[in-house]
Amino acid sequence: MSDDWALNLSAYSTSGILLLGLAYAFAKACKGSQFLFLILLIVLLFISNTGFIVYIAVYGKRKIVNKEGSFEEKVTWNIVSVTADWFRYACFNVAHWLFAVKYWVVSREMPIAIRGRLLIDQSTSLEEVKRREKLYSILNYTGVAFNLLLTTWYCVTYYCLLMNPIDKGLRY
Repeated sequence: MSDDWALNLSAYSTSGILLLGLAYAFAKACKGSQFLFLILLIVLLFISNTGFIVYIAVYGKRKIVNKEGSFEEKVTWNIVSVTADWFRYACFNVAHWLFAVKYWVVSREMPIAIRGRLLIDQSTSLEEVKRREKLYSILNYTGVAFNLLLTTWYCVTYYCLLMNPIDKGLRY
């Protein structure tokens, strides 16, 4: 057993509990409902957590290979590790971005809707509503693209650090 067995046990057990909770939430959300946004968030978090489990599983092997393995083995195990890391962070960041933007849009639009109903003020035209929806969509897609770009940049940089032959003392 490796010297990180307690950390691995903790990571696997908490991730397993989280996966069970996400599977239960997914089953509840899919049962005769139209919560597509909630289902999307659950799927993204499920993929993120699965990426974390794969990353932890590969971590020990990658440490050994980086010390005494051939160059091809290092490349293979580091690519697997960085790919799992990419899925982990990309899905996690995108899920949180989507939720944050949805929450922000609701917090901006609800007072307008309530004020419009209470005062029966229909000064907001259909074109204005469509313009705001388009703006929110552009904001949403830009944020998702930015999250994916930053995650890719992080993973490529991390991979380059892992493959750097100069820093043998770097703790992985």
